[in-house]
Amino acid sequence: MKEALSYSGKTLKEIRVRKGIKLEDVSESTKVSKRHLINIEEENFSDLPAKIYFKGFLGSYASCLGINEDEVLKQMLDRFDQWENKLKFLNEEG
Repeated sequence: MKEALSYSGKTLKEIRVRKGIKLEDVSESTKVSKRHLINIEEENFSDLPAKIYFKGFLGSYASCLGINEDEVLKQMLDRFDQWENKLKFLNEEG
């Protein structure tokens, strides 16, 4: 049985680079700005627009890379939620 790949911004970038796909090509194909794609790869969630847009960007990006869109969405949205919860906690503490 094949082990599921763990998706993060870093692994998305590694997959893109391994497939020889330039960021500019992903941007052109998906209509997602290069800046947003970089923020996804670096997991700079605070520099991304609302979660609903982030979800759309992720789906388009995964599709462009030819990888499991559902798994990418699930794992990356979990990472986003963890970041968001940490941010809420820090704001409550401050």
